[in-house]
Amino acid sequence: KKSCGMQGMLVPTENLEGDLLVKLISDSPLFCNTSAAFVSALGASAQSRIYMSGEVVVREGDRCESMFIVASGELGVFEQAQASAAGRLRPRVRIAGLTSGSVLGEFAALGISDSRTTTIQAE
Repeated sequence: KKSCGMQGMLVPTENLEGDLLVKLISDSPLFCNTSAAFVSALGASAQSRIYMSGEVVVREGDRCESMFIVASGELGVFEQAQASAAGRLRPRVRIAGLTSGSVLGEFAALGISDSRTTTIQAE
């Protein structure tokens, strides 16, 4: 069963609660045009999470069960290592960065994908 709610918030330095959590959601580009009631419902089901530098938030290929909004800090978006034509493993490649207000895992919430498409790591 896929989760359609807001299951995680990335908060590297502090926990968010109540109005601050709702404000983070309502300021997000994904939810800025939704009703206050919808945003409040998401805020009520959201969980604040703290990730330390180097911690993997989601791993490519894992089952999608939640989405996140970055409250503060920075995350790296990585593609998994792939074998070269010669059979050697290429290193993991950073393809993007995410900062405050960024949304990740939206494919899970929208039912677009059953598995994570990239690895996200706190920096």
